[in-house]
Amino acid sequence: MQERDFISILIKNRNKQFLYSLCLVLIGLGFMIIPQSYHQNILILFDALGALMLITGLYIGIQNARLLDIKNSKAYKLYNSPEQVVWIYHSIVISMPFGVKTFSRGTVYLNTMDGKYDFIQASPKDCEELMNFFRMRFTSATFGHSTEKEQLYRANPELLRK
Repeated sequence: MQERDFISILIKNRNKQFLYSLCLVLIGLGFMIIPQSYHQNILILFDALGALMLITGLYIGIQNARLLDIKNSKAYKLYNSPEQVVWIYHSIVISMPFGVKTFSRGTVYLNTMDGKYDFIQASPKDCEELMNFFRMRFTSATFGHSTEKEQLYRANPELLRK
């Protein structure tokens, strides 16, 4: 993996967020323009639900509009300042209702010296590639999750620096 692959994962993540926000806006508008033939109480419920979805979609869209230039994202800025990152780990969620795999999603967490973090959502395969890439890039960071590392990070993030 190279820097351009990392950037493409960030762009893919940003584009998914834009798609989610667009879907929320469209579904919210759909709820708000339901034909007026329904009972008044149901219309109020649909209007309220539609307004909530519309506002949430607009909020997510506006937040992502700030990231049109992916180099303004926090993850990219952390990539360019490896001394700030002290702890990196990932988690993978696999949904298997009734034993049937429906989807899987991974998240890589970048924890910084100031006690804050950023995350990158990606496919499980991309998460593994990112972790291998980050092991070469962030040589002084600690990798992997455990309760001991979490306690050390809460006490003093500097304790996780190698």
